[in-house]
Amino acid sequence: TGQLAFLEARHRAHARVEDSIRHAKDTGLGRFPSREYGINTTWLLAVAIADDLTAWLRLLALPETLKTCEPKALRYRFLHIPARLTRSGRRRHLRLPQSWPWTQAAVAVFTAGQAIPATDLTGRETLPTRDPTTPKTRTAAPRGIPTGSPTTSSTSAHLMASTHNPVKDGG
Repeated sequence: TGQLAFLEARHRAHARVEDSIRHAKDTGLGRFPSREYGINTTWLLAVAIADDLTAWLRLLALPETLKTCEPKALRYRFLHIPARLTRSGRRRHLRLPQSWPWTQAAVAVFTAGQAIPATDLTGRETLPTRDPTTPKTRTAAPRGIPTGSPTTSSTSAHLMASTHNPVKDGG
């Protein structure tokens, strides 16, 4: 029975490798954009980065129901959301339509991604950096709200589900 367990474990490990290769091919590994070596090298690097980011997203932020999705399904559900990026009071808001079937899943993924602490290469937590697009001057925080909280930070993106109608609202 020991040999059977070994063979089954080896087969499962090989199946994971095949799944990873299939996901990389779906991400762009199977389609090189040019006949030029330099362009294809850059393309291959971009595909490797996209595949690694997808793997880390699955591990750290995706809910259990979406961890087994193919890359094409993840692209459709998260990159094709008809969202609107707005600014108000020096804060950015990402407005997601409530009618989109995967809005709640997208909010959960964004929230889980923001909860991951930033670390440097040694594993120590780092302080959040300032967004270079925001002005260097800081306004005083309102009373009762500590400075640096998400409600006063101009660099944090706030997700809000709205009833955005692209036809009625003009886009």
